[in-house]
Amino acid sequence: MVDVRDGSGSGRLRRLVLTVAPMACAAAVPWLLVAAYGDRLPDRAYVDGWSRVGPEYAHLAPTWSSWSAGWLYGLLWAALFGAVFWRVRQWPHLQRVLAAGGGAAGTTAAVDAVCSVLSVLDVHSYPHQPMSWWYDALPPVVGLLGGAVGWFLAGPAPALPEAAEVPAPNLPARRLGRAERAMFSEVVWSVKARVAGLVLLVCAPVELLTRYDAGTAVMLPALGLFMVLQAKARIRIDGDGVLVTLPLLGRARRRVPYEHVRQAEIAERAPAAGWGLTENKRCRGYVTGRGPAMILRLTGDRPFVVSLRDPVAAVALINGRLARERSTGTATGA
Repeated sequence: MVDVRDGSGSGRLRRLVLTVAPMACAAAVPWLLVAAYGDRLPDRAYVDGWSRVGPEYAHLAPTWSSWSAGWLYGLLWAALFGAVFWRVRQWPHLQRVLAAGGGAAGTTAAVDAVCSVLSVLDVHSYPHQPMSWWYDALPPVVGLLGGAVGWFLAGPAPALPEAAEVPAPNLPARRLGRAERAMFSEVVWSVKARVAGLVLLVCAPVELLTRYDAGTAVMLPALGLFMVLQAKARIRIDGDGVLVTLPLLGRARRRVPYEHVRQAEIAERAPAAGWGLTENKRCRGYVTGRGPAMILRLTGDRPFVVSLRDPVAAVALINGRLARERSTGTATGA
Protein backbone atom coordinates (compact mmCIF):
# COMPACT_ATOMS: atom_id res chain seq x y z
CA MET A 1 0.00 0.00 0.00
CA VAL A 2 1.30 3.45 -0.87
CA ASP A 3 1.34 5.85 2.06
CA VAL A 4 0.77 9.43 0.97
CA ARG A 5 1.62 10.72 4.43
CA ASP A 6 5.31 10.34 3.53
CA GLY A 7 4.81 13.21 1.09
CA SER A 8 3.40 15.51 3.74
CA GLY A 9 6.80 17.18 4.16
CA SER A 10 6.15 19.24 1.04
CA GLY A 11 5.24 22.70 2.34
CA ARG A 12 5.20 21.55 5.98
CA LEU A 13 7.62 24.27 7.15
CA ARG A 14 5.55 26.95 5.43
CA ARG A 15 2.38 25.71 7.07
CA LEU A 16 4.11 25.54 10.47
CA VAL A 17 5.24 29.18 10.20
CA LEU A 18 1.74 30.26 9.15
CA THR A 19 0.31 28.39 12.15
CA VAL A 20 2.66 29.63 14.89
CA ALA A 21 3.89 33.06 13.74
CA PRO A 22 0.60 35.05 13.90
CA MET A 23 0.01 34.48 17.63
CA ALA A 24 3.69 34.93 18.46
CA CYS A 25 3.75 38.26 16.61
CA ALA A 26 0.45 39.33 18.19
CA ALA A 27 2.09 39.03 21.64
CA ALA A 28 4.58 41.74 20.63
CA VAL A 29 2.02 44.19 19.22
CA PRO A 30 0.93 45.72 22.60
CA TRP A 31 4.55 46.38 23.58
CA LEU A 32 5.22 48.11 20.28
CA LEU A 33 2.08 50.23 20.60
CA VAL A 34 2.91 51.35 24.14
CA ALA A 35 6.48 52.15 23.13
CA ALA A 36 5.31 54.18 20.14
CA TYR A 37 2.38 56.05 21.75
CA GLY A 38 3.23 56.03 25.46
CA ASP A 39 3.27 59.81 25.75
CA ARG A 40 -0.26 60.04 24.26
CA LEU A 41 -1.88 57.48 26.57
CA PRO A 42 -3.57 57.99 29.95
CA ASP A 43 -1.87 56.97 33.19
CA ARG A 44 -3.51 53.53 33.16
CA ALA A 45 -4.89 51.07 30.61
CA TYR A 46 -8.59 51.93 30.72
CA VAL A 47 -9.34 49.62 27.83
CA ASP A 48 -11.40 46.65 28.99
CA GLY A 49 -12.92 44.79 31.90
CA TRP A 50 -14.16 46.52 35.03
CA SER A 51 -11.99 49.56 34.36
CA ARG A 52 -14.45 50.72 31.69
CA VAL A 53 -17.62 50.24 33.74
CA GLY A 54 -17.32 53.55 35.58
CA PRO A 55 -14.88 55.93 37.29
CA GLU A 56 -15.41 54.17 40.61
CA TYR A 57 -13.67 51.13 39.15
CA ALA A 58 -10.82 53.06 37.56
CA HIS A 59 -8.40 51.78 40.19
CA LEU A 60 -8.82 48.27 38.75
CA ALA A 61 -7.19 49.31 35.49
CA PRO A 62 -3.68 47.89 35.11
CA THR A 63 -0.61 49.88 34.20
CA TRP A 64 0.34 49.85 30.55
CA SER A 65 3.30 47.57 31.22
CA SER A 66 1.05 45.09 33.05
CA TRP A 67 -1.51 45.29 30.27
CA SER A 68 1.18 44.57 27.68
CA ALA A 69 2.54 41.68 29.73
CA GLY A 70 -0.93 40.17 29.82
CA TRP A 71 -0.76 39.72 26.06
CA LEU A 72 2.18 37.34 26.41
CA TYR A 73 -0.45 34.62 26.55
CA GLY A 74 -0.11 34.76 22.78
CA LEU A 75 3.18 32.90 23.15
CA LEU A 76 1.38 30.12 25.00
CA TRP A 77 -1.21 29.94 22.23
CA ALA A 78 1.58 29.84 19.66
CA ALA A 79 3.17 26.95 21.55
CA LEU A 80 -0.20 25.18 21.71
CA PHE A 81 -0.73 25.62 17.97
CA GLY A 82 2.79 24.26 17.42
CA ALA A 83 2.12 21.22 19.59
CA VAL A 84 -1.10 20.44 17.73
CA PHE A 85 0.74 20.92 14.44
CA TRP A 86 3.37 18.39 15.53
CA ARG A 87 0.57 15.98 16.37
CA VAL A 88 -0.81 16.21 12.81
CA ARG A 89 2.56 16.66 11.10
CA GLN A 90 1.75 13.87 8.65
CA TRP A 91 -1.67 15.23 7.70
CA PRO A 92 -1.33 18.21 5.33
CA HIS A 93 -5.10 18.73 5.14
CA LEU A 94 -5.26 19.36 8.88
CA GLN A 95 -2.12 21.47 8.74
CA ARG A 96 -3.91 23.79 6.37
CA VAL A 97 -6.82 24.08 8.80
CA LEU A 98 -4.36 24.94 11.59
CA ALA A 99 -2.70 27.57 9.42
CA ALA A 100 -6.08 29.20 8.87
CA GLY A 101 -6.88 29.00 12.60
CA GLY A 102 -3.51 30.48 13.57
CA GLY A 103 -3.95 33.30 11.08
CA ALA A 104 -7.45 34.08 12.35
CA ALA A 105 -6.45 33.98 16.05
CA GLY A 106 -3.29 36.02 15.61
CA THR A 107 -4.91 38.66 13.45
CA THR A 108 -7.85 39.00 15.81
CA ALA A 109 -5.56 39.45 18.83
CA ALA A 110 -3.32 41.98 17.09
CA VAL A 111 -6.21 44.11 15.82
CA ASP A 112 -7.86 43.94 19.25
CA ALA A 113 -4.71 45.39 20.84
CA VAL A 114 -4.56 48.14 18.21
CA CYS A 115 -8.21 49.07 18.75
CA SER A 116 -7.73 49.12 22.53
CA VAL A 117 -4.90 51.64 22.26
CA LEU A 118 -6.64 53.77 19.64
CA SER A 119 -9.74 54.05 21.84
CA VAL A 120 -7.80 55.98 24.53
CA LEU A 121 -5.28 57.79 22.38
CA ASP A 122 -4.84 61.43 23.52
CA VAL A 123 -7.13 60.78 26.51
CA HIS A 124 -5.31 62.04 29.60
CA SER A 125 -7.78 60.96 32.28
CA TYR A 126 -10.51 58.38 32.76
CA PRO A 127 -12.37 57.98 29.42
CA HIS A 128 -15.99 58.84 30.19
CA GLN A 129 -17.13 58.14 26.63
CA PRO A 130 -17.79 54.45 25.88
CA MET A 131 -15.87 52.74 23.13
CA SER A 132 -17.39 53.01 19.68
CA TRP A 133 -19.04 49.77 18.59
CA TRP A 134 -16.62 49.25 15.75
CA TYR A 135 -13.70 48.82 18.17
CA ASP A 136 -15.29 45.53 19.21
CA ALA A 137 -16.57 44.56 15.76
CA LEU A 138 -13.38 45.15 13.78
CA PRO A 139 -11.09 42.46 15.33
CA PRO A 140 -13.27 39.41 14.48
CA VAL A 141 -13.97 40.72 10.99
CA VAL A 142 -10.28 41.23 10.26
CA GLY A 143 -9.61 37.90 11.97
CA LEU A 144 -11.80 36.12 9.43
CA LEU A 145 -9.78 37.74 6.67
CA GLY A 146 -6.57 36.64 8.39
CA GLY A 147 -7.83 33.08 8.51
CA ALA A 148 -8.68 33.20 4.80
CA VAL A 149 -5.17 34.49 4.01
CA GLY A 150 -3.63 31.72 6.12
CA TRP A 151 -5.70 29.11 4.28
CA PHE A 152 -4.66 30.51 0.90
CA LEU A 153 -0.95 30.78 1.74
CA ALA A 154 -0.86 27.26 3.23
CA GLY A 155 -1.69 25.90 -0.20
CA PRO A 156 -3.37 22.64 -1.14
CA ALA A 157 -2.21 19.29 0.19
CA PRO A 158 0.02 17.08 -1.99
CA ALA A 159 -1.90 15.00 -4.51
CA LEU A 160 -2.71 11.42 -3.59
CA PRO A 161 -1.09 8.60 -5.56
CA GLU A 162 -3.28 6.55 -7.88
CA ALA A 163 -4.73 3.24 -6.74
CA ALA A 164 -4.34 0.12 -8.86
CA GLU A 165 -5.74 -2.76 -6.80
CA VAL A 166 -9.21 -4.22 -7.34
CA PRO A 167 -11.66 -3.89 -4.39
CA ALA A 168 -11.84 -6.88 -2.07
CA PRO A 169 -14.21 -9.60 -3.35
CA ASN A 170 -16.24 -9.70 -0.13
CA LEU A 171 -17.45 -6.10 -0.59
CA PRO A 172 -20.75 -5.17 -2.31
CA ALA A 173 -20.12 -4.61 -6.02
CA ARG A 174 -22.49 -4.18 -8.95
CA ARG A 175 -21.40 -5.81 -12.15
CA LEU A 176 -21.28 -3.08 -14.79
CA GLY A 177 -21.21 -3.56 -18.52
CA ARG A 178 -18.54 -1.97 -20.70
CA ALA A 179 -20.80 0.92 -21.70
CA GLU A 180 -22.81 1.17 -18.47
CA ARG A 181 -22.27 4.32 -16.38
CA ALA A 182 -22.33 4.58 -12.59
CA MET A 183 -24.83 7.26 -11.54
CA PHE A 184 -26.14 8.00 -8.06
CA SER A 185 -27.54 11.09 -6.32
CA GLU A 186 -28.89 11.76 -2.83
CA VAL A 187 -29.56 14.85 -0.72
CA VAL A 188 -28.73 14.66 2.99
CA TRP A 189 -29.27 17.08 5.89
CA SER A 190 -27.36 17.55 9.12
CA VAL A 191 -29.99 18.30 11.76
CA LYS A 192 -27.31 19.03 14.37
CA ALA A 193 -25.63 21.63 12.16
CA ARG A 194 -28.93 23.30 11.33
CA VAL A 195 -30.07 23.48 14.97
CA ALA A 196 -26.68 24.67 16.20
CA GLY A 197 -26.59 27.36 13.52
CA LEU A 198 -30.06 28.63 14.43
CA VAL A 199 -29.12 28.74 18.12
CA LEU A 200 -26.04 30.83 17.33
CA LEU A 201 -28.10 33.21 15.19
CA VAL A 202 -30.58 33.69 18.04
CA CYS A 203 -27.81 34.23 20.59
CA ALA A 204 -26.21 37.05 18.59
CA PRO A 205 -28.79 39.79 19.33
CA VAL A 206 -29.08 38.56 22.93
CA GLU A 207 -25.32 38.94 23.35
CA LEU A 208 -25.42 42.42 21.85
CA LEU A 209 -28.30 43.59 24.04
CA THR A 210 -27.09 42.13 27.33
CA ARG A 211 -23.33 42.67 27.13
CA TYR A 212 -22.91 45.03 24.18
CA ASP A 213 -20.06 42.88 22.96
CA ALA A 214 -20.03 43.73 19.28
CA GLY A 215 -17.11 41.40 18.56
CA THR A 216 -18.95 38.34 19.82
CA ALA A 217 -22.15 39.60 18.21
CA VAL A 218 -20.38 39.56 14.84
CA MET A 219 -18.76 36.15 15.28
CA LEU A 220 -21.92 34.38 16.44
CA PRO A 221 -24.09 35.14 13.38
CA ALA A 222 -21.16 34.49 11.04
CA LEU A 223 -20.58 31.05 12.54
CA GLY A 224 -24.31 30.38 12.82
CA LEU A 225 -24.94 31.29 9.20
CA PHE A 226 -22.11 29.02 8.09
CA MET A 227 -23.53 26.12 10.13
CA VAL A 228 -27.00 26.59 8.63
CA LEU A 229 -25.75 26.91 5.05
CA GLN A 230 -23.57 23.78 5.26
CA ALA A 231 -26.37 21.71 6.81
CA LYS A 232 -27.51 20.51 3.36
CA ALA A 233 -25.37 18.44 1.00
CA ARG A 234 -25.91 16.65 -2.31
CA ILE A 235 -23.95 13.43 -2.80
CA ARG A 236 -23.42 12.40 -6.43
CA ILE A 237 -21.57 9.52 -8.02
CA ASP A 238 -20.79 10.02 -11.71
CA GLY A 239 -18.20 9.13 -14.29
CA ASP A 240 -15.41 11.04 -12.51
CA GLY A 241 -15.88 9.97 -8.91
CA VAL A 242 -17.79 11.06 -5.80
CA LEU A 243 -18.88 14.69 -5.61
CA VAL A 244 -20.14 16.39 -2.41
CA THR A 245 -21.85 19.72 -3.12
CA LEU A 246 -23.19 22.24 -0.58
CA PRO A 247 -26.03 23.93 -2.51
CA LEU A 248 -26.71 26.60 0.11
CA LEU A 249 -23.05 27.53 0.60
CA GLY A 250 -22.37 28.95 -2.84
CA ARG A 251 -22.33 25.44 -4.31
CA ALA A 252 -19.02 24.70 -2.58
CA ARG A 253 -17.88 21.25 -3.57
CA ARG A 254 -15.34 18.54 -2.89
CA ARG A 255 -14.61 15.74 -5.35
CA VAL A 256 -12.92 12.40 -4.73
CA PRO A 257 -11.80 10.96 -8.09
CA TYR A 258 -11.88 7.23 -8.70
CA GLU A 259 -8.11 7.00 -9.17
CA HIS A 260 -7.61 7.90 -5.48
CA VAL A 261 -10.11 5.31 -4.19
CA ARG A 262 -8.91 1.84 -3.25
CA GLN A 263 -12.37 0.56 -2.37
CA ALA A 264 -15.71 1.57 -0.88
CA GLU A 265 -17.12 0.09 2.33
CA ILE A 266 -20.29 0.28 4.40
CA ALA A 267 -20.35 1.45 8.01
CA GLU A 268 -23.43 0.90 10.15
CA ARG A 269 -22.36 3.87 12.27
CA ALA A 270 -20.43 6.85 10.95
CA PRO A 271 -17.03 7.29 12.67
CA ALA A 272 -17.67 10.99 13.38
CA ALA A 273 -20.31 13.25 14.90
CA GLY A 274 -22.98 14.60 12.60
CA TRP A 275 -22.08 18.26 12.23
CA GLY A 276 -21.94 18.29 8.44
CA LEU A 277 -18.47 18.97 7.09
CA THR A 278 -15.98 16.77 8.91
CA GLU A 279 -12.21 17.22 9.07
CA ASN A 280 -10.29 15.41 11.81
CA LYS A 281 -7.45 12.95 12.23
CA ARG A 282 -9.68 9.89 11.78
CA CYS A 283 -11.59 10.89 8.65
CA ARG A 284 -12.95 13.69 6.52
CA GLY A 285 -16.07 14.12 4.46
CA TYR A 286 -19.70 14.95 5.24
CA VAL A 287 -21.43 13.27 8.19
CA THR A 288 -24.99 13.97 9.33
CA GLY A 289 -25.20 11.66 12.34
CA ARG A 290 -24.26 8.30 13.78
CA GLY A 291 -26.29 6.47 11.16
CA PRO A 292 -25.10 4.43 8.16
CA ALA A 293 -22.34 5.83 5.99
CA MET A 294 -20.19 5.09 2.97
CA ILE A 295 -16.46 4.94 3.65
CA LEU A 296 -14.04 5.50 0.78
CA ARG A 297 -10.63 4.02 1.51
CA LEU A 298 -8.14 6.29 -0.20
CA THR A 299 -4.52 5.70 -1.16
CA GLY A 300 -2.83 6.16 2.19
CA ASP A 301 -4.84 9.20 3.30
CA ARG A 302 -7.62 9.30 5.90
CA PRO A 303 -10.86 7.69 4.70
CA PHE A 304 -13.53 9.89 3.14
CA VAL A 305 -16.85 9.35 4.92
CA VAL A 306 -20.28 10.30 3.56
CA SER A 307 -23.56 9.76 5.39
CA LEU A 308 -26.25 8.10 3.26
CA ARG A 309 -29.66 6.70 4.09
CA ASP A 310 -28.85 3.43 2.32
CA PRO A 311 -25.15 3.27 1.36
CA VAL A 312 -25.34 -0.23 -0.11
CA ALA A 313 -26.28 0.94 -3.62
CA ALA A 314 -23.61 3.65 -3.66
CA VAL A 315 -20.88 1.31 -2.40
CA ALA A 316 -21.84 -1.36 -4.94
CA LEU A 317 -21.70 1.17 -7.80
CA ILE A 318 -18.26 2.44 -6.83
CA ASN A 319 -16.73 -0.98 -6.27
CA GLY A 320 -18.27 -2.22 -9.51
CA ARG A 321 -16.82 0.73 -11.38
CA LEU A 322 -13.38 0.25 -9.82
CA ALA A 323 -13.39 -3.49 -10.50
CA ARG A 324 -14.34 -2.93 -14.16
CA GLU A 325 -11.64 -0.30 -14.72
CA ARG A 326 -8.82 -2.02 -12.93
CA SER A 327 -9.47 -5.50 -14.31
CA THR A 328 -9.86 -4.32 -17.92
CA GLY A 329 -7.71 -1.16 -17.92
CA THR A 330 -10.64 1.11 -18.88
CA ALA A 331 -9.77 4.79 -18.54
CA THR A 332 -11.48 6.84 -15.84
CA GLY A 333 -14.40 8.85 -17.15
CA ALA A 334 -15.57 6.21 -19.64
